[in-house]
Amino acid sequence: MKISYLHIISVLLILALLFSSVEADIISFNAGGSTNITVSTDAYSEGTFNQIPTTTTTTGGGTTGGGVSGGGGGGVIIPGQNVTVSPTSFNVSMLINTNVQRTIYLTNLGNNSVVITLNQSGLDNMVILGNTTVQLAPGQVQAVSVIFVAPNSTGIYAGSIKVEGATIPVTLNVLKEFVLFDSNIVVLNKNYQVIRGQPLQTQVTLIPMGQNVRMDVTLDYAIKNPQGTVILTKSETMLVTAQKSIERDFDTGSLPVGNYTIDLQLIYPYGVAPSSAHFEVIPATSAVFSSVVYYIILAIFLIIALLIAITIARTIRRTRRAASYNRSSGQQVSSY
Repeated sequence: MKISYLHIISVLLILALLFSSVEADIISFNAGGSTNITVSTDAYSEGTFNQIPTTTTTTGGGTTGGGVSGGGGGGVIIPGQNVTVSPTSFNVSMLINTNVQRTIYLTNLGNNSVVITLNQSGLDNMVILGNTTVQLAPGQVQAVSVIFVAPNSTGIYAGSIKVEGATIPVTLNVLKEFVLFDSNIVVLNKNYQVIRGQPLQTQVTLIPMGQNVRMDVTLDYAIKNPQGTVILTKSETMLVTAQKSIERDFDTGSLPVGNYTIDLQLIYPYGVAPSSAHFEVIPATSAVFSSVVYYIILAIFLIIALLIAITIARTIRRTRRAASYNRSSGQQVSSY
């Protein structure tokens, strides 16, 4: 049986087409240094997140060792008083033997003057209140300074600040050394292309460079066009205790067809770790056309493969028949 070069080339093309469907998106990122790192997208896999809330992070100025303080917006109303207290909680990361200043805002929503008292609970020698008694006139907003003092031992210290009948939970995450982060954002859409109206699918990896990490970080996302104009922004805050990978989806319905970047800034108490990825928004008609062309080419290759298989089978049958005929002819000649 003879197999031509055409047969071999056709089979190799079919194998190349089949294996070309296996993809691994690779993207580079830089966490603020001079070295780019490439990461494959199939290294992590978690659930999908379709709606990203916008979260405001309260960051206060202060002295050495400033951290991130996550607090609820809008405030809470003191029971029995028409007075709101903001923020509703403090979550502060700081270094040992340092202090951080924050602010409590009291707002009198009533028509009468009130006197509000403040004190701490469970955080002796770690909370200094600028005022322990505040008088508020109707409609007045008063700021009360709070200084958090870290002890000389690492750990997580929990307590509260009492404002009349309201309680502000406080968590102090005291660290021995600065913690650094790397961040990575990867586009998961096939070929980095997003059909207009379909979500941009991304995977975000948060990489703390240290041990025993427990820290609130803020993730700021921004979609930009090639000119650097910000088209869409999102933000969220989360607690990080170890390296983690999450998936985030972004709506692209308002984006015109074209090329874009999705930028990520991981903001933590001691710095920022940026990363970015490129993607392209394509019209739905282009996606349909590409799919049709793909399946037409696939069908052509399958037909070629089928024809090659039929040709090979026929060649084998003819070869066997010829061999059988030659054997039978030889036996007839030898009988004479």
